[in-house]
Amino acid sequence: MQEEAVLFHLQINLSKTKILQSGKTSTTVQVADGQVEVVGSFVYLGSSIDSSGGSRSEVLQRIGIALT
Repeated sequence: MQEEAVLFHLQINLSKTKILQSGKTSTTVQVADGQVEVVGSFVYLGSSIDSSGGSRSEVLQRIGIALT
C-alpha cells in the first residue's frame, strides 16, 4: 500500500486508516512503520458500515436518533 501511495505523492495516516474485516479470517496489513487496524464496523460519512453488509445497525442507529 505504501508503494502505491508514494507513486501519487500521498501519505497514509495510520491513525485514520482502517480495514473492514469480512468473514472469519484475521488480516493484518503492514504499512511503512506501522500496522493498519482491523475493525468489524465503523462510521463513514455519517453511515454505519459493518462486516455483515446489512443495514440493521444503521436503521437501529437512526431510530435511536429519531427517538431522542
